[in-house]
Amino acid sequence: MVSALIFGDDEDMRIYILPNPINERLTSLETEDAAKKLAQNIGKGKDEHRLYIEDVAYQKSLIERLEYDGYRAYGVKVHMQDKSARLRVNSHLVQSGRVLFPKKGAEQLVEQLVNFGMEKHDDLADAFAILLGGMQENKPGEITITIIRPTRLRDQMWAWGY
Repeated sequence: MVSALIFGDDEDMRIYILPNPINERLTSLETEDAAKKLAQNIGKGKDEHRLYIEDVAYQKSLIERLEYDGYRAYGVKVHMQDKSARLRVNSHLVQSGRVLFPKKGAEQLVEQLVNFGMEKHDDLADAFAILLGGMQENKPGEITITIIRPTRLRDQMWAWGY
């Protein structure tokens, strides 16, 4: 699971990837619990978050369970694209400097993105692609999670390819 704070929209949008993504093998129940905890801790509860979940196979039931419990869970259609294609479609957000990564705490994610195709594991890279794809499908301007003042947050972040 990759978490982010999103500020602004269109050309002014900035996506701050949060440190410490969840990169574990979880059961369905553990996945649901982890998603709820992220929404409550990062999004300050059920109203200020969006959960983007790949809309395939058993994940559909996860979306339904989260929606039933009042969470903003959105299924992201992958349109028969493989992981590589999903990353390419959203690479312009990274290249344009709209996606920023923390100085510390996202090393595994960055490693998977930089070495995509050569890494044995790529689950974080795929979660990252699903996050960006979900934002594109669900109008970024409507996605605002504010828990840290942007000026303070900016001091803790660096842009890809600085």
